[in-house]
Amino acid sequence: MSISLNDYLSSLQEDGRELKPLPLCHTTMEFYFFEIITNHRLRAEKPCPVFKEMLVFFFYGKAKYIPRKYVREGGNRFLPVTMLFNMEQFGNASPKRMLPFDSGGFDLYRLQVKPIDYYVVPSPSVGAVKKYISGIYGTNEQYLTRKMKPDAVSEDSLWYAVKEIKYLHDHPPGEDVGNQAYTIEIQFEDTGDVWAEPHAIVIPHRMFTSTAMMDKIRECISTQNIVPYAIDTEEAGEDIMYEYKVMGGKVAKYVRDNY
Repeated sequence: MSISLNDYLSSLQEDGRELKPLPLCHTTMEFYFFEIITNHRLRAEKPCPVFKEMLVFFFYGKAKYIPRKYVREGGNRFLPVTMLFNMEQFGNASPKRMLPFDSGGFDLYRLQVKPIDYYVVPSPSVGAVKKYISGIYGTNEQYLTRKMKPDAVSEDSLWYAVKEIKYLHDHPPGEDVGNQAYTIEIQFEDTGDVWAEPHAIVIPHRMFTSTAMMDKIRECISTQNIVPYAIDTEEAGEDIMYEYKVMGGKVAKYVRDNY
């Protein structure tokens, strides 16, 4: 019986060759951002609770999403930063897994086909990601706007993992789940050499207007694509979701304008 997403991709005639690759987006906090660019290393802070491994996470073409229930104590001292990378420029490091959603929210999605392994594509190439988008969404724009192809999977299909992905699109799970349920996740194992020169970075406006911070950024990385986002601190309060929403909007605009 054909259940897994990986089997589904193997069966597709479409190869997604016509699709332009989107960037891998890695979101971190201000403090960790400077550590990353100084050491030229993306690293895992702790083992992934789902896969029990030290993993570095990226989202394909989209910034990280934070559910509303996560509220920071102490205000917005450390705002999020997103780095955008070319998936094929990671040198010795290669992706370990691809999933069609943020694996951390798996239990919130209320999917019937389990375990999560049914949704894993091992050692994905850029071609595999494009093939998935071609088969499920048709175009990058449809993927970015969460619109599945009507004929991606039929009611009587035996591709159960894909039917579950369709169900997730048709029946949003609730306010604790947002865009991360419809965003491709790419995982790298933290082997100590996960690094590439970012194509672009999206940073808080206060970093962009700080001479010392900008000098440090230019000292460590060569990208000229530095996009600021502004936070209304009074409106944001202590709601971390607000900060990520504003930053995510800037990432989305950059991706649409440049990819």
